[in-house]
Amino acid sequence: MIPPFNDNLTRFVMERAAVRGAVISLDAAYREILSCHAYPTGLRRLIGETLAAVCLLANSLKFQGSLILQLHGAGTLRLLVVECDASLSLRATAQWEGAVTDDALLADLAGDVGASRMVLTLDPKDGGPLYQGVVALEGTSIAALLEHYLAKSEQIESRLWLHAADGRACGLLLQRMPGATEADAATWRRAAGAVYTAPAAFGAADAHALLASLFPDDDVRAFRARVPRFACSCSRQRVAGALRLLGSAEVESILAERGRIGVDCEFCNRSYEFDDRAPGSGPSLRYADHTRQSGAFHQPSASGARPGSRAARHAAGPHGARQSALATLRQWRIGCGVSRATRVRLAVVVRRARYRGTDMELRRRPHAWRCDADDR
Repeated sequence: MIPPFNDNLTRFVMERAAVRGAVISLDAAYREILSCHAYPTGLRRLIGETLAAVCLLANSLKFQGSLILQLHGAGTLRLLVVECDASLSLRATAQWEGAVTDDALLADLAGDVGASRMVLTLDPKDGGPLYQGVVALEGTSIAALLEHYLAKSEQIESRLWLHAADGRACGLLLQRMPGATEADAATWRRAAGAVYTAPAAFGAADAHALLASLFPDDDVRAFRARVPRFACSCSRQRVAGALRLLGSAEVESILAERGRIGVDCEFCNRSYEFDDRAPGSGPSLRYADHTRQSGAFHQPSASGARPGSRAARHAAGPHGARQSALATLRQWRIGCGVSRATRVRLAVVVRRARYRGTDMELRRRPHAWRCDADDR
């Protein structure tokens, strides 16, 4: 039975040409992400198009990890982050300043091209190397921006169509695979022309009917459909681990003043509260498997050295040093899921720390502790 084309991603290939692609429809997943924050209409459309694009690209991931797209703007749009992992679990957040018109283009929201950029990150969870590409926000749309990036950085000729409205985000990705010959040129031109007929075709009941409408003259083989979904990886344990990095003195001073610490996830808007009760009696920042050293919480290592320190990396050897560095870097990933490639602000205590080019600004606010992605 062919599944309906709702929350559906279907990959396909042209049987007699080096052309591949995928179509996507985000329905409940898109609406759940939008329900987390009161985004203006123009920004909701941009988020939907970016979600569809990132999901189409993440569908080809061959490892356990995530694809993270960040838009850092100098205009009304300050930051947009979309993350999709290999299982097609999606989440997104955005920050903006000022009014956003309903028909605003990416170029209008991003502002100064010279001060704006797109960062595309491949973040493996198995300890593999991190890949990151950075380009200026020169396109007028997400589709044009990614087409340019794929052609220049990945040397893959691509066509991308995206649309988001009325609680649904759709997309079509076409790629001319490496090794394509001149004999494939006619098929590629015909397939690329389908981008202009995509708006009418996406009313189809299922992916097979959609592909038949888009490519009536080609032999298309569709693969098993996948189901994108909204999922946030924040958790109480991860948030508590991030707060421990502040040091026990700072944490205890806030606990003494307010009695509780509140952290809000900027992706799913979930709130976490902590107090100083003993382990087992409720939410607490104190865990038995952590020890205090030099005023901070640290996980003890087999060598007795402070995790992430030069002594610990030396004792672990070259391979262990690399894993230690990766583990230490991942400690900076907050429960709200801000990527290591994202500049992160924990709005708690005034302090700046640096680790491999990642800035953390820690600032205290009187009302609560917030964890939000920021570009400052």
